[in-house]
Amino acid sequence: MMMSGANLKSYSDISYHNEELKSLTLYRFNKIKERAKLKSSVSKLVNILFPELKTLVPQLHMPSIYALLSEFPSASHVASAHLTRFTDLLSIEAEIKRIMDVEINSPILTIPGISYRMGAMIIAESGDFNRFDSADRILAYAGMSLSTYQSGQLDNCYAHIEKRGSR
Repeated sequence: MMMSGANLKSYSDISYHNEELKSLTLYRFNKIKERAKLKSSVSKLVNILFPELKTLVPQLHMPSIYALLSEFPSASHVASAHLTRFTDLLSIEAEIKRIMDVEINSPILTIPGISYRMGAMIIAESGDFNRFDSADRILAYAGMSLSTYQSGQLDNCYAHIEKRGSR
């Protein structure tokens, strides 16, 4: 590999944390996907067994409400619980935030509209941005580079975003 002249880069601490973020964000993605399949049956059961919940929460289908239902089985338990107990139930979200704040400390969170979750997914999937030679390579890796259409004298008359890269 050394004789081939390839521009190899060493494995860094950022790479390790990117792998950890990738694992956490993929786990979160799979759990949300599973939850979506069960949404209608959960709604029916909650409306039958716990009709008071509609008046206590703004929306039923949120990860925090599902955690709340597993932790607090009745309306009286929910009403008597302290607010900090509800935030403790969101351990996955807290771990993602901790890694983003302490370990990664990326400026991606300064972009308007990029939250901790979205920033973590972008960083986790793309890895260390220093391994890309240009912004075009990052876009190509993300599947957002424009494809080129050439035929005779026509050049790029149907520019479409390519469908490749990490989903």
